[in-house]
Amino acid sequence: HELRQSQLHLALALQLASIGSAAIDFRTGNWDWSDETYRIYGVERGRFTPSFEGLGALVHPEDRDELLSKPALARMGITPPPIEYRIKRPDGAERILRREAALVRDDSGEVLGIVGTVQDVTDLRAAEREKNFLQAQLRQAQRLEAVGQITGGVAHDFNNLLTVILGNAEVIEKHLAENSALRELAELTRLAAERGADLTRQLLAFSRQQPLDPKPVDIEQLVSGMNKLL
Repeated sequence: HELRQSQLHLALALQLASIGSAAIDFRTGNWDWSDETYRIYGVERGRFTPSFEGLGALVHPEDRDELLSKPALARMGITPPPIEYRIKRPDGAERILRREAALVRDDSGEVLGIVGTVQDVTDLRAAEREKNFLQAQLRQAQRLEAVGQITGGVAHDFNNLLTVILGNAEVIEKHLAENSALRELAELTRLAAERGADLTRQLLAFSRQQPLDPKPVDIEQLVSGMNKLL
């Protein structure tokens, strides 16, 4: 009774963790899969016989050769490293599995077979991809925040310089005659400074230090106003 309870608890734990067990006896060539392993591969005990051919039919073609080469390493006394591979179940579902294995030896050290675990890590890998995506978004947001802070500082300094330029241009413009060529240059300087001030306001809005103030723009008037500046 205690043995049955222990086996039941182990089976339930493996099912919750989506971990199955598998073994190959090199002396007999027999494969032994746990019930959870059959479930992970989406096949039924009695209708599917574990073998190289049967397993190969379930594994993605690009992963098949690497996975099926692991028993050969075990025969040479080399413990196969963990491997992740893709499968396609008979019902069409595609899953990602992770297998880890260990060698079974006799008292003399001769390799008798291989035992291992098979775990469905599809959901885990999807969660990791989502986590990496969110982390990348966070890093991008942090970079934009840093750019915004730098932009705000530059905009304030730029605004101080424009204040000097704009003030001097207005003073010069007032002291020059209407028909003076220098007055036109002073006017252009003032217009350029005013446009620079508009740009500064946009930079401050980008840095979130000033609310956005969208408004309609007369494109024709805007383009025509560039003539003198050009």
